[in-house]
Amino acid sequence: MARRRGGASVVTTEVAGSNPVGVTSYLPIVANEAPIIFVSYAHADDGLRAEFETAFSSLIRQGLALAWTDTLICPGSEWNDNLFSALERAAVVVLLVSPAFLSSDFCYLHEMPKALERHDRGACAVIPVLVRPTPEWHKLPFAKLQILPTRSLPVTNWANRDDAWSDVVQGIAEALRFPERWPRSGARATGPRAVFQVPDPDSIFVGRADDVASVCGLLRSGKRIVVIRGGLGGLGKTALAQHVAYRMREHFTGGVLWGRLPADDANALLTSMLSGSELLDRTDGIRLSTYEVAKRRLDAFCASEPVLIVLDNANTADDVRPFIPVRGPARVLVTTRYGIAASLPNANEWHIEPLRHEAGQELIAHLLEEQPPIALDAARLVSALGGLPLAIRIAAGIMREFHWSAPDYLKRFEQTSSLDWLATGDSEEIRRSFSISYDHLPDRNSQVLFRAMGAFQHGRAPRRLLPAASGLSEAEVDLCLLALSRRGLCRITGLDDATLHPLMSRYAYELLRHARELESVHLRIARVQREAVTLWDLRTTSYSGYGKGIDSDAIHGLSAAQHFEEAGSLAEAQDCLEAVADILTRRGNEIALLRRLESLRARTALKPWLEVYWADLEIDSRWPVDRVVGSGIVRPRGIGLSAALMNSEAQASLEVLSGQVDRKVASAALICLARIELRANREVRAVELLNRSLLLKQAMEPPDDRGIAYILNEVARARVHAGSSYPEALDLHRRALQIQRSIHDDQGIAYTLRRIGSIELWHMNDPRAALSTFEDAERLAAACSFNLALVTILIEKAEALRRMEYYVRAEENLQRAARLARESDNPFTEAQVQRRLATVYERVELYGKALVCIERSLELFELVDPAERAKHLPVKQRLQKVIRELEEEARITEEKIQRVKLAGGGPKLRVEARKLKRLQEKLNWIPARVRLGKT
Repeated sequence: MARRRGGASVVTTEVAGSNPVGVTSYLPIVANEAPIIFVSYAHADDGLRAEFETAFSSLIRQGLALAWTDTLICPGSEWNDNLFSALERAAVVVLLVSPAFLSSDFCYLHEMPKALERHDRGACAVIPVLVRPTPEWHKLPFAKLQILPTRSLPVTNWANRDDAWSDVVQGIAEALRFPERWPRSGARATGPRAVFQVPDPDSIFVGRADDVASVCGLLRSGKRIVVIRGGLGGLGKTALAQHVAYRMREHFTGGVLWGRLPADDANALLTSMLSGSELLDRTDGIRLSTYEVAKRRLDAFCASEPVLIVLDNANTADDVRPFIPVRGPARVLVTTRYGIAASLPNANEWHIEPLRHEAGQELIAHLLEEQPPIALDAARLVSALGGLPLAIRIAAGIMREFHWSAPDYLKRFEQTSSLDWLATGDSEEIRRSFSISYDHLPDRNSQVLFRAMGAFQHGRAPRRLLPAASGLSEAEVDLCLLALSRRGLCRITGLDDATLHPLMSRYAYELLRHARELESVHLRIARVQREAVTLWDLRTTSYSGYGKGIDSDAIHGLSAAQHFEEAGSLAEAQDCLEAVADILTRRGNEIALLRRLESLRARTALKPWLEVYWADLEIDSRWPVDRVVGSGIVRPRGIGLSAALMNSEAQASLEVLSGQVDRKVASAALICLARIELRANREVRAVELLNRSLLLKQAMEPPDDRGIAYILNEVARARVHAGSSYPEALDLHRRALQIQRSIHDDQGIAYTLRRIGSIELWHMNDPRAALSTFEDAERLAAACSFNLALVTILIEKAEALRRMEYYVRAEENLQRAARLARESDNPFTEAQVQRRLATVYERVELYGKALVCIERSLELFELVDPAERAKHLPVKQRLQKVIRELEEEARITEEKIQRVKLAGGGPKLRVEARKLKRLQEKLNWIPARVRLGKT
C-alpha cells in the first residue's frame, strides 16, 4: 500500500465504478459533482484522522462532499502525483493541526503552503482543525483563518470527543452550505478597498428566499436607501441583511461596510467602519478624527465605485442620516423595527413577517435533524413561538440538548412566566423561550456568564475580559460559552469575541441589573483594563509615571475609565484618564478624551489636572484656526472664532486653575490661556502669561526642565508672531536647546532646531544656515522615530533647497514627506506637501507633473478642508491653461517635423525634434531627462 511521508489523507467513499472495495483512486471521485475535501494530517495522528472520517461520513451520505485521504491510494500508483493533483482540485482543504503536524516537513513545508497559496488566490477554502494542544499556534501562517472546533478548544481536550467532532463537521458543513463566502479567484476582496465587514450569518437560513431576492432587486434599482422593517425583535432582520450582503458582494465592488446602531457617537462608529479600508490606517491605539473629516472620507470612498453600507438596528432616521453618502453609486441598507423610511430621502421599505408555518417547520427540521418532530407537532410549535426565528432557534437548542419532544416543550412553554419585567417592546414568545433556556442552563456558572456579558456595549464581549467579568476561570468560561452557544443564546465569533443578539444583550443587562451585580461586574472589568495599562504598577497599586506609556494604553485606559464610571467609581475613572491623557492627545485622540471628560464632568467635579485638559480641548474643538499638534503638523478644526471666544465657561475655568496652589496645574492653565491670547493676536498678554508659567516651572522641586524648555520655545514663538527682534527669539530657542541637551530630550531638541531653522529661513532669509539646522533636526527626528516632526522638517528643508535652486534634492525631500504623511494618516499635511511639489515642478516647467500633484492636493483638501481646496483651485486652472497651450505647440511642432522630413530633413529637423522632446517633457508625456536645477 502506497503511503507518503508526512501526511495528507483522502477520506474514501464507495463510488460506482471505483476500484475494489477499500481502494479508491482519484479519477472516479473527480467525476462526481460534489466538492472534494482534502485533509492534511501527520501520520502520528492517524487515530484522530480515523475519528474524523467517521464523523465526516454523515456529510458524504448526504452527498454534500467527497473527501480524499492517502490511506487507500491505489497500489503501484505514484502517490506524490495523486496527492498534489487532489490538493489542486480540492474545494476545501482541512488541516488537522497538532505538534506532530508542525514537525512534519511534508505537511508544514509542502502541503500547507500550497493550500494557503490556493486560498489566497481564491481557488479553495482552508479550514484548520486543532486536534491536539499546540503551543503558539496563533502565530503560524494559518492563524488568520477561522479555526475549529469552537473556541479553538483542541479535540482531545473535550470531555466528549464525539461532541468535538460533531462541532468540527458542523463547521465544515456550514462552509459547504455557503460557498459564496469562500475566497474567489480574481475577486477584489483581497484588495485594500474591497473591504467586507459583514458578520457571518447563521448557517441555517430558511423561508426568506423571496425576501432576499426582493431586497436585492431594490438595491439594484435606483433607490439609494432600502429599509428592512419588522415590528418585532427576533424576526430575522439582521440575518436577512447579512444574507443580502453576501448575495450582493460581487455587485458592490467597492466593498461592504457594516455598522451596529444606535451609536452613542456617530464619529466613533464611522471611524470604526472606515478602519477596514485604505482610507483610515489604525494601529494599536484607537484613532478618532472629527466627524466632518470622517464623513468626507466616507463620501470620497463611495464616490467612484459601488459600496454597500449596512446599518443594523436603527431606531430613528436621525440614527441613519450621518452615514448616508452625499454622492456616488453607494447604497444604504437599514434594518429597523420602526417606520423611518418616510423620513429618509429616496428610501424604499421592505416589510418582513414572521415565518410561515411551512418555513418554520423546515427550520425546526434543520435544527433538530437528529430528532425532528412530526409535522403536526412542528406546526403547533411554530404557531406557539409566533413564527419568530430567534424564538425557534432558542427552543430548538434546549430540545436538542435534553431530547425533549415538541409536546414536552409546549407544555413547559405554556407553564412558563413571560418575564414581563424584561419587556422592552419585544414579543412574549421570545421572552418565554428565553426563560426556559435560561432557567435550564446546565449550571449556575452559565447563568453568571450570560448576565456578565450584559455589561459590554452592543453585546460584543472580548474573550480575555470574560473571566474577570464573571468571576470564573478560563476553562469554566470556555465550557459555559459552549453551553450558551448550543442554546442559541450567544454566538462565538472567533478567537477573541463572543456576541449576543441585541435582544439577548438587553436581557443580559436587565438580568444583571435585577441581580444587583451591575456595579461589581463593571468594577472587575475596569480593574483588568487598568492593569493592562503599562503605567499601572501592580506592586504599588499606583501609576508609575505620567506621559510615558505606549499606544495601546489609549484603548485600555479609556475602557477602564468608562467601566469605572459605570460602576460609580468616579475617582478611579479620573485616575485612569489622568494617566493616559497625554498619550491620547499625542496620538490625535483628543475627541475621545473630551467625550469621556464631559461625561464625568456632568456627574462630578473633575480633578484640577483633568479640568485643564477639558478646558483646553473644549476651546480647541471650537477653534477655526488649524491647530498645531506637537511638532507643528496641522489638522483642521472648528466652527468659528466667535464660538470659541464665547465659551466663557472653559476660559473662566482656566482662569481659576491658574491660581491653583499646585504649580503643575497652575502652569498648565497659564499655558492654555497664553495659547488663547496668541490666537486672538494679543502677543504681549500671551508672553506675560508664559513668563508667569515659566516662574512656576522653575519653582517646582525639582524644576520641570522639560516644561521650562517648552515654555521658552513658546515665548520665542510669540515673539516671532509679534514681529519682534528675531535674534531675541533665537536666543530663547537656544536656551531651550541647552536645557533639552542636558536632559537628553532628543524629540525636544529636534523640535527646537526646527523652530530655529524656520526663523533663519523665513525671517532672516538665510537658506544655507537654515539647511544646516534642518539637517541636524532631521537626523535626530529620524533616530528617535519622531515622524510627526520629521514631516514638517522635511517640508521646510525642501523650501530651503528650493530657494537655493537645488530642485532635485527639494523634490526628494518632499516625496519622502508625502510618504510619511500618508503613513501617519495626515491628509491635510499630505495635501500641503503635494501643493509644494507642484510648485517645484512648475518652477522647472514640468507642468504635467505639477498638474498631477495639484490634483492630488485638491482631492485631499476636499476630504479635510473644502475652503482650502477652493483657495488652490485657481492653480489647477492656470496649469490646465498652460498645458493646453503646450499641447497646441507640440501639435504644431509635430506637423513641422513631418514637413521637414518630406523636404529631406537636415539641421532643421534636429532643432524641431529637440523642441518637441522638451515640450513632451513639460507635458509629462515622456520622462524628463533634464536635471531639476542643481544637485
